[in-house]
Parts: sequence; C-alpha cells; structure tokens
Amino acid sequence: MSERIFYTLPRECSKSRYELNLNDKQAWLESDLDFVSNQCAQDYWDNHDGWESTWPLEISIFETETAEAPIATYIVDMEMEPSFSSSVKAESKEH
Repeated sequence: MSERIFYTLPRECSKSRYELNLNDKQAWLESDLDFVSNQCAQDYWDNHDGWESTWPLEISIFETETAEAPIATYIVDMEMEPSFSSSVKAESKEH
C-alpha cells in the first residue's frame, strides 16, 4: 500500500511542501531515513525542476502534511555520471 510523506527544501522554497508516495511508509521512516531523503531528492529532481537548483540541497522530511516539526533534515548531494558521445571529424576519415 502506498502512503504519503512530505518534504520541504527550506533554502529553495520554504513555503512549498512536496508530497511523495512510499510503500510501507512506517517501515522506511523507522529504518532508513537516508533512503527516504534520497527518494525525496529524486522526486524533486524529476518532478519539481530540481535540475535548476544548485546542489547539495537541504531536505526536511515530515510525516504528515500539517506537521510543524520535521522528522529529520538531510543535506543531499547529487552525483553526476558523465556520458560521452563522439563522431569522426571529416578530415580524419581517411585514417
């Protein structure tokens, strides 16, 4: 069953609270908040223009939409995997 958690990015947009669906929310919140914070970061990147932000970002996790205090706050960095492509330069085709 999918359940919701909520997160904010205090330095980016402190007034926005984003929603994220998690399977077995309680198990994740009790055992692996690192995973939850990474899922929040991925959701922000994919669905809320996160690629426009300067990383690392501070992410605060809330159990409910109206909770005043976060369960935890994480600093999440983004790791880039470079991808390269090449094409033969016209002058070098004779080699």
